[in-house]
Amino acid sequence: MSSLGPVRGETPATMPADPTLDFLLDQAEVSSTQPAPESSPTTAPATPLRNAAVAEGFREAVVTLSDGKSMNSSLGTTPNQPMRIFDVGRQEFIDVPFELIASLEAEVVWERDEREWHFVESGSDIREYTGHTYPAREIQYQLWTTTGKSHRGGISAPLYAQRGVGKAELLVLYKRQKGEVDTTLKHLIFVKRVEFLNPSTKPAVKP
Repeated sequence: MSSLGPVRGETPATMPADPTLDFLLDQAEVSSTQPAPESSPTTAPATPLRNAAVAEGFREAVVTLSDGKSMNSSLGTTPNQPMRIFDVGRQEFIDVPFELIASLEAEVVWERDEREWHFVESGSDIREYTGHTYPAREIQYQLWTTTGKSHRGGISAPLYAQRGVGKAELLVLYKRQKGEVDTTLKHLIFVKRVEFLNPSTKPAVKP
């Protein structure tokens, strides 16, 4: 491996932190165990939610992941919190009450394998390429409401999927994703679509 000086324009070893997502994941107490390449980093096995509290604010939905898998479940988010989306058209944050969301659909802005870099030694400003890569992508979501409105932009939020008896499963709506070193984009699973099943609501108007 050849040593390089500080490289402008190159992607660093880690992507910029997303404070909103970091806070949400900390609140959800996600296990720190790293998933195997065959596992989806989009999901975690359990959340601190108790079964008795799951029903409140949860709605029946069909969730489709980027690998084609789908699940029917009761779906909820952080209690008493709206879904916040940065509307790229209006260039502002919009808070949508969870009960007014009709559907969500992901749009990949970009995805690629990034080079992993590290500093040659502690305190040095010289970096070198490790010979390894990791997958990364940016996602926007198209959100439709039960009143017929739509918004398109980045979302960082947790979803809790309750299926049968047991703890709820954590899903995450990512704005940016970074996978494990030496894995590929196919291992970096994300929530592709959410369709809420509520016949009492007005269907969303989709373009």
